[in-house]
Amino acid sequence: MFEETIIQSIIDAWVADQVHPGRDREQKPSPTHQDIRTILETTYLASLRHEEGRPIAFSITLFTKDSVDKELSRGRKQIIMTFKESLPFAVDALTKIAPAFNSFTSSLLVAPKSGSTSEYEIWGVMFHGPDTNIFNEIPYGDDLLLSRPDVFTMTVVFPGSILISRRDGLIGRFVDGEFVRATPEPFYSKAMGQYIINLIQSHQGFVDFNNRYWHFYRETLLYLLNASSAYHHGGTIIIVPRIKIKEYGEFIQAKYILEEKLDLATLLSRILKEEKGHALDIGRINTKKKFAERLDFLVQLTCVDGALVITDDLNVLSFGSTLRGPKWDGNTIIGPDGFGGGRDILDVSKLGTRHNSAINFLGACPYSIAFVISQDGQARGFIRIDEKTILCWLDCLSSMFIHR
Repeated sequence: MFEETIIQSIIDAWVADQVHPGRDREQKPSPTHQDIRTILETTYLASLRHEEGRPIAFSITLFTKDSVDKELSRGRKQIIMTFKESLPFAVDALTKIAPAFNSFTSSLLVAPKSGSTSEYEIWGVMFHGPDTNIFNEIPYGDDLLLSRPDVFTMTVVFPGSILISRRDGLIGRFVDGEFVRATPEPFYSKAMGQYIINLIQSHQGFVDFNNRYWHFYRETLLYLLNASSAYHHGGTIIIVPRIKIKEYGEFIQAKYILEEKLDLATLLSRILKEEKGHALDIGRINTKKKFAERLDFLVQLTCVDGALVITDDLNVLSFGSTLRGPKWDGNTIIGPDGFGGGRDILDVSKLGTRHNSAINFLGACPYSIAFVISQDGQARGFIRIDEKTILCWLDCLSSMFIHR
């Protein structure tokens, strides 16, 4: 069903990830062409199905029974449960069983049937627990902590959209019939990060905590994008400099306005103060949890048609807003990706209304930042860097590390 070039691209990405000096990978045989073709095609077709009228999300891990003890001996713990009777790895069987397992915390285990090179079976399920982030991690050792195994995994996030990973690292994303190799997320100092840092340097939190504040601010943006992406509704998040609110008001047709503030910047600084002051672990955990709850409130606002417009210190200006800006007649260029890529001209005519509205707004409102989330889970970032150039990072979530 899929061209050989796609299968080979996935294998090449696996090999490149394994030999990359910064990835610290254990050297393992790469999945075979047959492995990848069978798993990709079956997973893709199943992702297009609906169960009880709803699309299904699931995770598939290529893992043989005789590899279990070896994998667990490397210090990575999971709970592996075996089906009394294996299931055929086929679209119908997968569609029926997948809703029973949360792709955030578990994965169905697939391997070739004994004595066969072309037939595969679902022989069990692995519970590895949810991913952690800076807002929910436990700041001390835990002998109950589970983790993803360092094996080939495909995860459906939306019909036709599949993440390909190993352990906590993303190999790439299969979407719209194409495979896109993962690159470092753009929030680092030589890419989008440098422009965001310029925007927040006047924050009191940045003055007090410098890079630690930037680190948390960056993780906050990632949290917003990942959580918004998980809704699969699509949306736009615009970040406007506080000092430009009045000036840029004519380019925002606000529909819903909230008068009071969530005061996220103050809470963020409180987190950093508690860490610096070595506050009790339970206190830090609670403050981070409350911060994440307020971020979830922001994320929910993106589900209304129109743009969520916030200030650089994370206060809501409006949501459900229409962006008004004259058509951008400058260049829109793909931003640097950390692998030496980027700088190609982006054909914005192939993008939808939501993307072009954000681009036009940035053309009229420099120093602002736009993130556009598609229904398939991709999140594109846009920043105007001069009078003739807007940079675009094609997928702020297709990074080398899994964030979901």
